[in-house]
Amino acid sequence: MRVRQNPIKSNETELITYQGRDLNAFCLKSLCEIPAGLNDLFVVKYQAAPYHAFIDYDAFFRTAIMLHDDILEPFLVKLKQHLESIQVCLGKIESWLLEPKSNIQFLEETFGKKLIIIRAVPLCDDYAHPCQKALLHEMNTWICQRCNSSFNAHKKYTYSKREGSVFKFQCQDKLGFFKRSDIRPECQVLKCYKESGKFEKTFTIAKASDQQKLKKFIDFRL
Repeated sequence: MRVRQNPIKSNETELITYQGRDLNAFCLKSLCEIPAGLNDLFVVKYQAAPYHAFIDYDAFFRTAIMLHDDILEPFLVKLKQHLESIQVCLGKIESWLLEPKSNIQFLEETFGKKLIIIRAVPLCDDYAHPCQKALLHEMNTWICQRCNSSFNAHKKYTYSKREGSVFKFQCQDKLGFFKRSDIRPECQVLKCYKESGKFEKTFTIAKASDQQKLKKFIDFRL
């Protein structure tokens, strides 16, 4: 969220917002590994592709329940601690995923205006398709929308279709394929004041403190 002088009309001050892409990294070790003391009683199974990096906890629980009561009780105590760490991990991810929705809701309620959401429209996943062949030479400069790695960091993945063999480019985590989207971060004017003075200020809407500062700024201009 920014306050700026209208680039065309110098006697107007605008409050604008624009879309951006926020990247974050989360440690998923608790979803992929069983801690010591839980993994030495039986073989841990993993989920089917494309989620083969994650433990199949349904199968894990079914196997654990067969343990003798003398072993099961201390086993479940350790398992509870592990599950709590998973809950914390998933809670952090969920909070981050819900942040854009919360930000949009705040702006719409504050300004009484519906935001225009520009959706990511990925290009065709089938890079053997004729419409994509002309773009292959440009891909080295592209960044994957899914994993944020360069095109060169992806491995060619060939599979068969009725029309013949085609291929995609697999991300390094092997959980998805290269995607590129053409999002243009066009700004939206939420409020305009007839002011000849120059105001330059940026508010990070994800922060509660900046939300309060923005509200105070609006009240000051009214």
